Amino acid sequence: MTGTGRLDQASRDELMRDARSAWAEAHTFLFVCLGNICRSPFAEHLARAHLDEDRSLMSAGSYPVPGRRAPAEAIAAAHPFGVDLRTHRSQVLSREMLQQADAVYVFDHANRRALVSEQPNCAQRVHWLGALSDDGPLSISDPFGGPASEYELVYRQIAQAIEAVATA
Repeated sequence: MTGTGRLDQASRDELMRDARSAWAEAHTFLFVCLGNICRSPFAEHLARAHLDEDRSLMSAGSYPVPGRRAPAEAIAAAHPFGVDLRTHRSQVLSREMLQQADAVYVFDHANRRALVSEQPNCAQRVHWLGALSDDGPLSISDPFGGPASEYELVYRQIAQAIEAVATA
């Protein structure tokens, strides 16, 4: 890291290599965000369209309330990407999910910090979704409660990251 708290290019490149290697080798993927109603379910569904059927995908959140629906803004913003979030219901992250996952992808610093502090044994399998892309943001912010334009921006960032490895 540089003195400004930003990653230098060598550190960013290392994160990208690790995240891409995990993507190529993993059989079971887990996408984790806070609520599992915006970012992680979108990533799960979009990744499903780009990965072989023999690979397993899950998404979950650390927010302790299961069964929540995706907000209307999330559903609308996901539609142009061919992702239907209308039937999605949130799942709470469990130890079993973490044990099953070969690769875990998080979206921001808070996701990573919470996950690694609660489950330090999984730290080597936790990667930034944003690191899959060589020029997108490393941290992908939570659009929850924001305007439709924020959901659209976040979903473009997630799509850019997933498509970077899907077309590689």
